This record gives sequence, C-alpha cells and structure tokens, in this order.
Amino acid sequence: MPDRVAIIRTSDRQLFKRCRRKWGWGSGLRQNLKIKDSPSYFWIGSGGHFALEDYHGYNHYQHPVEAFRAYVTACRALKSKVGFGLPDDWEEQTTLAEGILEYYLIWASERDTYKTVWIDGKPQVEVKCQIDLTPYISRLLLIDSGYDKVIYQLTLDRLVEIEGEYWIQDWKFYKSFAQGALEYDQQMSAYIWGAATIFEKPIAGAILHEFLKKLANPPRVLGTGKISTAEKQGTTHRLYREALIEVYGNVQKATHKHLERLNDLAARETEDRDDFIKRAKTRRTPLQQQAEGTKILMEVEDMINPNLPLYTNATRDCNWDCNLQDICLMIDRNDDWAHQLNDITAQRDEEFDQWRQHLPT
Repeated sequence: MPDRVAIIRTSDRQLFKRCRRKWGWGSGLRQNLKIKDSPSYFWIGSGGHFALEDYHGYNHYQHPVEAFRAYVTACRALKSKVGFGLPDDWEEQTTLAEGILEYYLIWASERDTYKTVWIDGKPQVEVKCQIDLTPYISRLLLIDSGYDKVIYQLTLDRLVEIEGEYWIQDWKFYKSFAQGALEYDQQMSAYIWGAATIFEKPIAGAILHEFLKKLANPPRVLGTGKISTAEKQGTTHRLYREALIEVYGNVQKATHKHLERLNDLAARETEDRDDFIKRAKTRRTPLQQQAEGTKILMEVEDMINPNLPLYTNATRDCNWDCNLQDICLMIDRNDDWAHQLNDITAQRDEEFDQWRQHLPT
C-alpha cells in the first residue's frame, strides 16, 4: 500500500492563517477544490513567471514575449480540452503582459540582472522543492491524521549569485507595489529557509522582484506639439529623454521645465527600481532561518490535525481577496451553498500547471 502523504505548500500556510474555512475548501489536505475560471490577475502572473523562467534559464524561446505567447497557446489548448484555464479577457491581458515583458528587457539592459546558478547542467529556475518533515512530527499526531509522511513543497522562481552569495529571486506581478517591510515577510522567510535546506548551501536572503501591471508610455504631446511637463504621465526617464531629443534635437535645447521633469524622473529611478519595475533584497541570518523552520512545523501540526475546527475569518479584505465570500453568506442564511460551491469549483489536479503539457515544441 503506498504511503499516504500530506503535501504542505507555502500558499497553503498563507491561506490557512488567512481563513480556515477557505483553506478547508482549497487545500489538498481537505476538499482540494479550485475555482474553475481563475481571475486574469492569476493567469498573467503564471505566464509572466514562465516567460522569465525560460528567459533566465534555457531560453528556448529567445525572448520573454515569445515564451508568453507559447503560454497563451498552451492555455488555449487546455481550455478547448477541459473547458477552463483561460480568462475571458485573455487577449487584453496578453497585450498587457507582452508590453510588460518588452519593457523588462529595456529595464534590464541598463541594470545587472544577476547570474542564474546552474547545478548539474540545469538552470535553477522554477525549482520544485520537497522537504520531508515527517521525522519532526509527533508519531501520535501522524497516526491520528491518517498520514504516513508530511512533505513541505515549495517552488523557487530563481537562484542567483551576487558577489559570491546565493539569493532567491521571487517574481511578482501586481497592480501596485507591495507595502510593508520585507524583514517581516513570511513568504520570503519560507523561501530562504527552504532553499537553504534543499541546496545545503548558505542562502543570504531573497529578492522580491515586482512588475507593475501598467505599461510605460512616452510623455504626452500637447496640441502645440510640445512635450507635456505634467508630473504623472506614466513615463520613464529614458522615454522622456528620447521624446525631448526628437522634438528639440538635443536635451540641452529643451526648456527649463522640461529639464526639471527629466531630472525628477532620473531621481526616482535607481539600479533597483523605477515606476514600473522594482526589486528589493531582504536578508535572513541562520538563526532567523532556523526560527522560520520551527514556526512552519508548528503550523503544519495544526494543518494535519483532523479535529481542527475550520471557522471563517471574515474581514473587509474579503471584498477583494476572496471569490467565495458569497458562499459564506449562503452558509449563514442556510441556503443551498453546497450546490453553488459545486457549480463554481472543480477538483484540483495533482499537476498544478496543466497547461505545460500543451506547450508548443
């Protein structure tokens, strides 16, 4: 008889602490459900990750935009086969993603994008990691839970080397840049702990690399033919400078206000960020990494406990971070919530990225 294995993911832990009821519906440890039609903000993120994985890895497609187009082709094939896997606004989202990735190459041409670590001839991108936690779990709890093994699973976007140190790079696609100090970011802590465990090498820290879901545009041209000096135009120093050269032939011939705006844009841009792409490093000492491992074990013991009550954690954030909040209302009203839940969900496959099976060769 094969082992009964509990798979714990970082996303599982985050959802468990956010809302136990929603976790119970979605976790592979419980009902293992997924929303049939994922929101487009998840879809573009998955494709963006794949494009960067390829570009900084084997680079089969030679360009991140071409890699994203392969992702679109795969998702369309999956949609025709199973009926979901492609958002309704996929064409609009594709245009946005291609613009973001095109701009990334411009952004990267002026910055150090770091060196991907290769191990045994393989680039360390989209690294699937499994860490056996079974020896650290109470035997009685294992028996009670019905599991033989407990595995912590995580995916690392990229392992890079910077000045002799190893760092985990994590890509995110957001509507706005994340707020808050990375020193307290538990996802970053988990990635660093997991990488140190898997690679058995010192991991200095993690890099949160954010892509704003917004396109950088050339500055506005006024009816007079002059370049606008307005502050918020969604442009960059490079684009503004190119526009001034096109109009005036030379930056120094531009007006004082234009030069002020150009200098303002320059002041907002650094080696690690501009108004559209941002990356930030966060370190963890060996003691911090050890502490994170201890916290993970405590949470895992709660998650595999079959007697744990799964109550909801309703907050104002439900309005934007939960697509199942109507089900909670139906439960409270004693409506036929189970039928509604069944209509909008499906069993999650063991293979999270089914679309990969349909990538063009």
